[in-house]
Amino acid sequence: MKFRSLTVRELVRILEHFGYEKVRQRGSHMKLKADGRPTISIAYRKDDFPAGTVKKILISDAQLTEDDLREMFD
Repeated sequence: MKFRSLTVRELVRILEHFGYEKVRQRGSHMKLKADGRPTISIAYRKDDFPAGTVKKILISDAQLTEDDLREMFD
């Protein structure tokens, strides 16, 4: 699966689809939490997250599989 750059809002929407909720924001960082998944901290940026960072957040940090993401986009 090929990843593309995403805005913060797009990335948060994807995470919310998989059960993540924004639990707090302090300065430029927000924390998102979901039951049974690790807490994720994301820096709120004006520019897009590069594709490699998007992949790291979704696959490594959120522990989603490429199949999970394919189902969402199909």
